[in-house]
Amino acid sequence: MNRILRLLTFVLIMLLLFSACQQATPTETEQEVPLSSEPTATSEPMPIEPTATSEPMPIEPTATPESKPVEIKVIAHSVHESAVTGGAGAEIDVSQQLLKDTGISIVWDTQPWPDILERTVRELALSQSDVSFVFLLSQQYSPLVRNQLMPLNEFQESEPIENFEGIAPGLLDYVTDSNGNIYGIPMRAYGNVLFYNKEILAKHGITEPPTTWEEYIQYAKEVTGPREDGANIYGLRFEPSYPILAARAYGGDVLSPDYEILFTEEPFVRALNEAIELYNEGVFPPDFMNLVADDWLTLEQNGQVTFDVRGPTYYSNLNDPEVSMVAGMIGVTDVPASSEIDRKIVPTNSSFWSMSIPKNSANPEAAWKVIRYLSSLEGATMMALNGNAPTRLEVYDNPEFVAQNPEWAEASRRALEIAKPNWPAFDEQARAEDILTEQFVLAITGQKTPEEALNDAATLIKPLLP
Repeated sequence: MNRILRLLTFVLIMLLLFSACQQATPTETEQEVPLSSEPTATSEPMPIEPTATSEPMPIEPTATPESKPVEIKVIAHSVHESAVTGGAGAEIDVSQQLLKDTGISIVWDTQPWPDILERTVRELALSQSDVSFVFLLSQQYSPLVRNQLMPLNEFQESEPIENFEGIAPGLLDYVTDSNGNIYGIPMRAYGNVLFYNKEILAKHGITEPPTTWEEYIQYAKEVTGPREDGANIYGLRFEPSYPILAARAYGGDVLSPDYEILFTEEPFVRALNEAIELYNEGVFPPDFMNLVADDWLTLEQNGQVTFDVRGPTYYSNLNDPEVSMVAGMIGVTDVPASSEIDRKIVPTNSSFWSMSIPKNSANPEAAWKVIRYLSSLEGATMMALNGNAPTRLEVYDNPEFVAQNPEWAEASRRALEIAKPNWPAFDEQARAEDILTEQFVLAITGQKTPEEALNDAATLIKPLLP
């Protein structure tokens, strides 16, 4: 009996084991699909060509303007988005033509001023980013920031921007280092012009604007004084940094491109002595150091300022009869240089925006295609008609653009040909600029001689230079 029980137990165990093995063995339809399409020892390769019993696999279409666009993100100010999407002016949606030509759509991350400066610096410092390109202001192109940007030379060589030399040379030079590496493509800048009040000049027998710096200063002195209603008429707009413009009129400059100090030289001494004379004669307000741009605009709209060096789009502010008492009285001309130097026009300060590709760009190739299109004559012209400040000189000759801006297009083009920022970019630029303008004020208000102020500024600024 015991032998029979042991035999039955053995048979039962064997049956259970056999059943378990059957469950563990996959069926034909449960075979695991290999992750790779390469053939394995236990699987057949997937056929590439269609067979008599199979249909060909459909090929996914690439991104084209008519299909799914490639989206890239950009950090910008609202003025850049408006210029591209047609938010002002002629209201041309350049982004639609961009999409049609390149298959790329821009996702705008717009930042207000001045938050955009800090936002771009933070983004450039990240190890990874979802941003493909950024708009940077000229003073941001310091050596530190340039190290976080891709040089654009290889892009330009493989897919060049048409007539690259047609972009204002002073701006291109500014975003190019001493080794020829280009870190930005200028997109938005105006050449400053000289506004003048024709009515004030006419009352003093002056029928034409000045053609030399010396005439400009002479006229500013002649028209200064009280108006019939008792309000003061000032000869010119004067801000603390104004001596830089005057020194450039006499052939000087703040720093050389390799950061050598030039502001202690004769043109700056002459400019400061001239400013002291104008200050003592009341040609500009005694509290000039406290006035901001809007204060000056109000004085001009009230007919109290004769000359002003500004960006040309202020013409509409001065000639709007709803807000300005001088509508129809404002003329526009070049900022004239001294008769003692070779050039006829002063290289005015031009703070400008450029497009750059970060080293951590999410899609640098697509970013360049966008930059290339927006920098083309077609793209730049459409943006200009939308109200952008074009950096391509040919745009200023476009009949539609001239028709939009007949009073200043020609003068602004001439200015842009030689315009450049007051300072080369470096990490401590803002601090250096504050030091120099503070010393200007001390000299103008009689607290230091021009030579003392300039030498003290040099002592303080030299350690800040690269």
